[in-house]
Amino acid sequence: MKSANAFSEHGAVETFLRKRGFWILIAFALGYYGYYYNVWPGPGGEGGVAALLSQRLLEGQRPIVDTFLGYNVLWFYPIVGIFKVLGPHYLAMRLFFFLLCTITGLLSYGVVLKCTGKAWAALLAGVLVILVPGQTYRNYMAFLAVLNMSVFLSALVLPVKNLRWRLLWIFLAGVTLGVAYLIRIDVGYFLSFILLGLLVAYPFGDPDHLPLPRRTLVALVGLLLVVSGLFLTHLPVYRDAVNRGFGPEFVGQYRQWPDMISSFGARMIEAATSTIRSSLERPAQSAPLDETSASGGVSQPARNESIPGMKAVPPPLEKTLKITHGAQQRISISSPKARDKIMALNLYLPIPLSLLLAAGGAIGWLIALGCGDRRRASSWLSSLTALGCSLVLFPQYFFWQPNMVHLSEFMVPMTVATVISSILAADAWRCGGWRRVLAGIYLSLALVSLVLYFVNACQSGGSGGIAVSQHKSLPFRAANGVTVIMNTREYQENSAIRDLVGAVSDPGEFVICYPYYPEINFYTDRPSYERNVYADNDIPGDKFHAELLANVGKYRPPVFVINNWDINGTEDSRFYNWAWESYRYLTRNYILGYKHGDFEVYVRPDRVERIPEKFRADAKAGPTP
Repeated sequence: MKSANAFSEHGAVETFLRKRGFWILIAFALGYYGYYYNVWPGPGGEGGVAALLSQRLLEGQRPIVDTFLGYNVLWFYPIVGIFKVLGPHYLAMRLFFFLLCTITGLLSYGVVLKCTGKAWAALLAGVLVILVPGQTYRNYMAFLAVLNMSVFLSALVLPVKNLRWRLLWIFLAGVTLGVAYLIRIDVGYFLSFILLGLLVAYPFGDPDHLPLPRRTLVALVGLLLVVSGLFLTHLPVYRDAVNRGFGPEFVGQYRQWPDMISSFGARMIEAATSTIRSSLERPAQSAPLDETSASGGVSQPARNESIPGMKAVPPPLEKTLKITHGAQQRISISSPKARDKIMALNLYLPIPLSLLLAAGGAIGWLIALGCGDRRRASSWLSSLTALGCSLVLFPQYFFWQPNMVHLSEFMVPMTVATVISSILAADAWRCGGWRRVLAGIYLSLALVSLVLYFVNACQSGGSGGIAVSQHKSLPFRAANGVTVIMNTREYQENSAIRDLVGAVSDPGEFVICYPYYPEINFYTDRPSYERNVYADNDIPGDKFHAELLANVGKYRPPVFVINNWDINGTEDSRFYNWAWESYRYLTRNYILGYKHGDFEVYVRPDRVERIPEKFRADAKAGPTP
């Protein structure tokens, strides 16, 4: 009884957490992130893209025109600002993203506190969000969802001091929506529907105790304020784009995204349906892949040597869907591996949870409106708003890439929404009757979903949490502020690549990494001529090969770094399969200077003499014509 009183509205614990919860979260974030801030998260991640492209922008390249961004400009501009002050610096960039994680945790704390009034629940949400913040370098996604969730709630759902504050918050909602567009246009579009829905719902909810005509007028004025905030946020960025010569390309993005979303929607839904169907079937057992032993010497493969799994045809078009057969096997409920079963549940449980919350929240809101209970209506609409802002990230993981990297960024706002809705469900439980039954079902599902997710995510390096630091203790140093901790294999491979690339190439010469290793360009301080630094089996192999030949003839890169990993979870997505012509060209016209696992480094023949002695054992005279 005493413990229950301590957590009551005026209890000792609740009072303490209201005063100190914010600072407790900051202290927790500093200690937690401080433990692994300098850990190398692994190759092929978003960090290399963010660093390399920000370095290009710092050097004067124009976004979209000179270099492909993939995201909108504000994803990179803060990093460009950091590099402008400190110079290109990998650790400084990592610290920036950990700052975003901390801010997202604090926003989550604030959202739950103002929606439920319970500091202990707010602290719980903040700790969970900081504990598993989503993969580092992609933290903008969760940040945008929680930021807009917080502002939308204050703008159109929760009570405020007076009408002036209401209009100010609505204007700020337009500003934060503009920030979302400037970072990820697709997220901005999805959030726009949430905000428009809240503007429509505002006259019905009456959180400000105004007559209906005035509430309607506030909603109409609010729409103008949202547009104003959106416009003012974009104005300086647009003027900069015009002044620097990429204005049409900047604006063109906003016309392209609706078409892209609609055109890919059908494919994604079809792929998701296939994934769900395959989860009911036991996946076929695939033979384990033999890992190639390390080779420290320079060697040239024989012309007739067969490459395991190598095919002389491009992959079929249906294999270009991001939800591949390999990915389906790993997320199948019928998989023989326990972690795969849990991962499948992690991916699918948010669906019934969201449906229950959406249905229950809508019914609860309508009933509260019918009874004239404004406070209860505001609470239910808060849970619906939190759910809506979470679901803007749902397509990223479910339709595009069903893995922990994308799931973890969705689960940040979804955790906040689940905590808020669970508090409401607990209140409904106390009412007894049919409400207790429905609340019990929801609370059970919410508990299972969160527990299974955090059990899995806390052990996964792809979730952005401390698990990424496991078995890593070797310090690795390279150019551009790369001072990180690696495991033994990472250290061996990256040290060899750093030393070999540095020896056989000069500053300013192009080093080309396939399919996706911009980190290597960044830590060797060697540029790439590739406008888009990502390549996979979505690109037709013959088209890729034609471009490679043209670029080799034009730029004569001294080094190619190849990794033959299954980038999309299938044999077809290995570089030597989908880009077999290009792979064959490199093996015949360049010298294999280093090989370890899937990594291969090819050196132009006229640079062989510059290969360090430690790589020169069993060196061959040159490539076979």
